[in-house]
Amino acid sequence: MSALFVIACSSPAQPSQVGREVPSAEPSDSSEELRGLEAAFIRARHADNPGFHVEADGDSLIAASPAQGLYGRFSEQGLQVRSDAGAEGQLQTLALRCDSAEVHAGNTRFSVGNAANRVERPLGKSALAGSEWFESGPLGLEHGYDVSAPGCAELTVELGVQGLRPELHGDAVRLTGQSASLLYAHLFAEDERGRELPAHFAVEEDRVQLIIDTHNARWPVHIDPLLYVETQVVAPSVALGSDGANGDLLGQAVAIDG
Repeated sequence: MSALFVIACSSPAQPSQVGREVPSAEPSDSSEELRGLEAAFIRARHADNPGFHVEADGDSLIAASPAQGLYGRFSEQGLQVRSDAGAEGQLQTLALRCDSAEVHAGNTRFSVGNAANRVERPLGKSALAGSEWFESGPLGLEHGYDVSAPGCAELTVELGVQGLRPELHGDAVRLTGQSASLLYAHLFAEDERGRELPAHFAVEEDRVQLIIDTHNARWPVHIDPLLYVETQVVAPSVALGSDGANGDLLGQAVAIDG
């Protein structure tokens, strides 16, 4: 079996075309396979790499994706992000919601995770709890949640956004600043068995929601979007270097056999 996929994001003047279908309640086998391959590619590119290790800076942790010109500072207030192009703002996880039940996410400090390019912290409490994490890599800042909420039919993670204007952009969220924008995209969710779960973004004023259909899910559930500069072109390529330097991600495609 062979699959060819490209994840391409263009400039604001040319709306980005993401190489997969919008998640639906009953995704087709082909679209589900492509989303799984896409998620696996992102995770592989963000495997622990000395060029992206997190560093301490006072009470915060900082990480960078130099190839993207993207920088993050992690504190109790969430992620402060900026790009060389001029996008700057803050994303903070506010709440976890299981159907009609909601818990405050909390303001726990991030710590370095089980990989040196990863930060993580606990979220929620009791029966609706989990962890939030970021990994820095050549594609940007990979953002993830691992949440346990047995019996939940719909899981929602809500984030507050400051300094950037969120708006739906296809199956992604565009975060627009004064002179540049970021994309929060490639949302992928799966349960403990590795079964893909239908997932989509929603935007309400300065709030972004990640909404996951968790009917019959085996917990915990893993949620995994990616934050990156809008002009990026992401494509699996045999030419990718280990340093994630400029030139590694120039719209190349590769056939993946398995």
